[in-house]
Amino acid sequence: MAHRVVGFYGHANCGDDAFVPAIRALLPDRELHFHEKLRKCDEKDVVLLGGGNLIIPYFLDLLPKGRPFSILGCGLGYESEIELLKGARIPIAVLRNRRDVELARAAGIDAHYAPDLCFSLPPPDPTLAPVAA
Repeated sequence: MAHRVVGFYGHANCGDDAFVPAIRALLPDRELHFHEKLRKCDEKDVVLLGGGNLIIPYFLDLLPKGRPFSILGCGLGYESEIELLKGARIPIAVLRNRRDVELARAAGIDAHYAPDLCFSLPPPDPTLAPVAA
């Protein structure tokens, strides 16, 4: 069983690309595959929407239709975006804003709070710091 993680990866955006090692650190024993688009996948695969403000029509439309998906480290750009999740099958949502958790719970979603996923990354090696000229 693979975990298919959908997000804005591979575009040389430091913030979004940092979610890849962060998710790998959080789920170390899982077979992880990162996608920007995921139209279909094996029925056994777990689908995750991961990292950033991805609860928008663009990213939700990139998920396989009718499949359950969990949310990992996302936030709502606007409170009204919670409406986009109504009717979706979401086993669990880990959201990065407490207010978003309240809104999701009010919409019947099993939601939990965790700050930005990138806090799970180990601190950088200070010996690799750039040398000032």
